[in-house]
Amino acid sequence: MPKLVYPGSLASPSIIAHVMSQKDDDSQPLYRQEQQFAHLGLTISRQKLTNWMIYGA
Repeated sequence: MPKLVYPGSLASPSIIAHVMSQKDDDSQPLYRQEQQFAHLGLTISRQKLTNWMIYGA
């Protein structure tokens, strides 16, 4: 199994890159991304998305 990008999380490199790309390149706020994930049936809090942004930077 590949090494985890964010220790203690199941976040893959691709999902972290997606969140960062949506935030920076597309100017999409994290609360909207949180809503989009909820529409897909995923509960990912804004705080978790923020942590991914900080860790990815």
